[in-house]
Amino acid sequence: MTEIKTDRLYLRNFVLSDYKMMYKNWAGDDRATKYLSWKTHPSEDATLKRVADIVKSNGKCGINNWGIFKSDDDELIGEISAVNIYPEIKTIELGYVLGHDWWGEGYMSEALQAVIHFLLTEKRYNRVECHHDTRNEASGAVMKHSGMVYEGTLRQRGRNNQGICDEAIYSVLKSDLKD
Repeated sequence: MTEIKTDRLYLRNFVLSDYKMMYKNWAGDDRATKYLSWKTHPSEDATLKRVADIVKSNGKCGINNWGIFKSDDDELIGEISAVNIYPEIKTIELGYVLGHDWWGEGYMSEALQAVIHFLLTEKRYNRVECHHDTRNEASGAVMKHSGMVYEGTLRQRGRNNQGICDEAIYSVLKSDLKD
């Protein structure tokens, strides 16, 4: 099990028993899932099924899905997932979600920065990228605070719970890391 630690957080692979906190903290909350590609879960059972799928596939084909936990109280507050991997160019695309109660506290930037560092140094990727719906400016701010560079906007490139959307793309390269 891969664990990543920061000053205030630890990230680890999901286990089945995480489903109740996931449902309570974001999967069952329309505010948190507004710009996601999957719908808000109608029940804990739907979240249990998703967590079971995550646990079964975690690590296969290089795909990882980390739960984000607060170190001080072990509360599961969000997740970061590898959503696409391009092994021929050593590139990985990440997606993330954070429970509404923790927005604006810097937790997602802290977690994303740690995962980026892990992927570029430990897993030897050359490029990490993220996309966000241009209407979700807070997500772009997370990417910037995590050291990612804005590369451009892809018109009508994505689809989420708001419909078809323009996507801003950010990236960081291994050569961007400061020693």
